[in-house]
Amino acid sequence: MPKIVDFFESSFLVEDGVFIPRPETEILVEEAIKTIQEKIKEKKNKYCSKKEKFVVVDACTGCGCIIISIAKKFKNLNTGELVFIGTDIDIKSLKNAQKNAEDLKTYFVKTDLVESIKYADVIVSNPPYVSQKVKCKIKVDDPDQAIFGGEIGYETTIKLIEQSSEILREEGLLIFETGYDDLRFFGMTEILEEYKNAILKTAERLNFSILKIVKDYGKIERIMIFQKK
Repeated sequence: MPKIVDFFESSFLVEDGVFIPRPETEILVEEAIKTIQEKIKEKKNKYCSKKEKFVVVDACTGCGCIIISIAKKFKNLNTGELVFIGTDIDIKSLKNAQKNAEDLKTYFVKTDLVESIKYADVIVSNPPYVSQKVKCKIKVDDPDQAIFGGEIGYETTIKLIEQSSEILREEGLLIFETGYDDLRFFGMTEILEEYKNAILKTAERLNFSILKIVKDYGKIERIMIFQKK
């Protein structure tokens, strides 16, 4: 049965087979809003004077709760020409997100992560990041493709970083949720270190600076913020 889920400052329809947003992801939205506000302020003359679009992309948008929550914050502000895009590989999720957006000017695109996006200034994402190694130890109602990020868990995130490096403009930002710290609850410290290091080494290889790692309500490292050099 479809559900109505409270998330951030709104309620969202979540249909069967679509990922159900978690409270921790509100931290991702908060960090994204602050970062976008700062980015627009810093780049105001550059973007507004040249009439260039400032593009925010939410990869793996699901029901659209992240990009819609962000877009609502800028709906009535004179911040130049902002474009908000949600992407997902699942057409059902995209249709669900479009319903939630109502008349809000937000675009939804069927693609793998950000593969078909030409450029972006900020990319946010709550990608699948749970390790397949804990599949038998957890029970969730969400579709597997929205939960599991690969055998170790970082595989989809690595792909996101690689794709983001190709489309982010100079000093563009990648803000995403991650799950390596959850592995401590399963006694998988060695995999935890492999998971985190794989992400950090990929970011370094692709010329990203690590700006911040934010903990969630349970004091677990949950949000990473990278900037393209």
